[in-house]
Amino acid sequence: MGLSTIIKDLLKALEYYKSLKIYEEINDKNGIAYALNNIGLNYRKQGNDMKALEYYQKSLKIREEINDKNGIAMSQINIGVIYDRKGDTHMALEYYHKSLKLYEEITNKKGIALSLNNIASAMLNAGQLSEGLSFATRSLRLATELGYPEHIKKAATTLKSIYTKQFNFKEALSMYELEIQMRDSINNEQTKKASIKKQFQYEYEKKAAADSVKHTEEQKVKNALLTAQQAQLKQEKRDD
Repeated sequence: MGLSTIIKDLLKALEYYKSLKIYEEINDKNGIAYALNNIGLNYRKQGNDMKALEYYQKSLKIREEINDKNGIAMSQINIGVIYDRKGDTHMALEYYHKSLKLYEEITNKKGIALSLNNIASAMLNAGQLSEGLSFATRSLRLATELGYPEHIKKAATTLKSIYTKQFNFKEALSMYELEIQMRDSINNEQTKKASIKKQFQYEYEKKAAADSVKHTEEQKVKNALLTAQQAQLKQEKRDD
């Protein structure tokens, strides 16, 4: 991890802690849970899984208190990811299945596709290839139906690995090609968004500069008028 990345992560952490304090001061439970989750994400990015798990669990507890079902399911996925990274497939699958059940209950198809793929990935890691194939195929089908490139890419990546382990290289190649296609699609979309953002920034800065010039010119006119008025008053006093 480079120095610039570490500095960015630290700044992000400070930002999240500040927002947490504000949410706590106004007793905004939803905001508190959101901030706690973001702090957990930041710790996970730094590789500190134990601290990440601590904050994910705090976030989950609050989301359960306020019955935020979408939030609960997302926290369950985040907790599952930590257990998955630790090699505890049993606990990872327990949380992934909980999130899947909840997403199905509230008909969040995007969440369902994500949970299905996480289950498939955990099963892949545990060597449960046939079961993993079933969940990954369902994830890909749903992600394709919804048209989410990121979720299609994730499912394709999982399927590629499963097919490779099953020595089904034809299907593995097909999934690899789909993975690359989705990656390029995501990159193109991100480039497009960055270009639009840059254009908006340019237009804003151009307008700000124009406003600044206009303000300066207006100020010059006001100063000139004020100077003329003062000169006129002095002249009137002399005439008196």
